[in-house]
Amino acid sequence: MKSGEVVLANLPQADGGLKLRPVLLLKQLPGHNDFLVCGISTQLHQFINDFDELLDERSGSFKHSGLRQASIIRLGFLAVLPGNKIPGKIGKIDSELHWEVVNKAGKLSYEMMATELTNIGNCIPELIKEKIFSKWMPLAQPFFTTILIAIGTTGQGTGLGLSISYNITTKGHEGKLKVENTG
Repeated sequence: MKSGEVVLANLPQADGGLKLRPVLLLKQLPGHNDFLVCGISTQLHQFINDFDELLDERSGSFKHSGLRQASIIRLGFLAVLPGNKIPGKIGKIDSELHWEVVNKAGKLSYEMMATELTNIGNCIPELIKEKIFSKWMPLAQPFFTTILIAIGTTGQGTGLGLSISYNITTKGHEGKLKVENTG
């Protein structure tokens, strides 16, 4: 399987079941046999201009896509699927259209990405929070670990998780990482 191929995959349905549906392989994720995919639908009335891509008889990619009728590549339907759960290829789109879809998906992800983690346990004590974050230095002690507090033993953690997350978020994606106690 390669990026740009149209394949069949079992996708979850509203009734809780699975149904074999076409998806576009956008990119194989590094280090795994997982693929970022984009859903394909024949529900043309759901087409969103300047967002989705239309594949019909006028499109150069339609002929080789393996699709039987006009369809839309739904950028609002992105998922990660394991390669071993993809039964087979039915066609492909041309590299130019694939590039356009990947760029749109990347721009969409960049503009709309937000991750929020919630812990229902006790809040982080202020003394500990100051060791992790301070207003003067984003990561006050980059190798600080709370493993002693969490499980009562030492030597279990490396203290690298937050430091790596911070660098990926702030340097790699120009984002922000912060912690708030709500309780």
